[in-house]
Amino acid sequence: MAQIRWIFVAASMLFSAPAAASSPAGTLVSGWDSQHKLALGARASGWMGPYAAPGAGGHIKVRPWRVLGIELFSDNFATRQREAWRHDHVIGFSLYAPSLIAGPGWFLAPTAGACVDFRFAHPDLAGAPSTSDVLFGVHGGLMLEVFLLEGFSAEFNATMYGYLGHQTGLERWSAKVSNGLSTSAVGLATAGVNYWF
Repeated sequence: MAQIRWIFVAASMLFSAPAAASSPAGTLVSGWDSQHKLALGARASGWMGPYAAPGAGGHIKVRPWRVLGIELFSDNFATRQREAWRHDHVIGFSLYAPSLIAGPGWFLAPTAGACVDFRFAHPDLAGAPSTSDVLFGVHGGLMLEVFLLEGFSAEFNATMYGYLGHQTGLERWSAKVSNGLSTSAVGLATAGVNYWF
């Protein structure tokens, strides 16, 4: 009996040692931790729609439950088109379901949400009229988050946006806005880093 007891003790020590080594105290290496429900993140992005533009932004992530998270975000884009500067400033939110497809240190989640886009166009010519408009949008996509040591994680998003608003354009030396409302589609890819508190 004593030999059997020692075999069980040795086996339990053998299998518990790797788990302890892979999850040091004070780190976040799993897809959810009841002590780490809030994250701040920064991200770079690429906007692909009526025109292409690079962007940068940030987000706040709140995950009160294992099955649902909320991300509040802001992305800012700027590019040259013809002889003008165009820039967009997007503010919105996404809901995501991180427990559908997940492993010990990552998850792949569907996302859905809504946003507003503050859109501007400024021709180079002095005195030429500029345009501005506010578009309303909904979006859906996929979010991949990989958890690293010490509360850090890497995040990647692929999202499609559908916007409703006036279309802005450039004609010769002037910027213009369409009279009626129309829809437009935009694709967005982001890559960022989060820190979970």
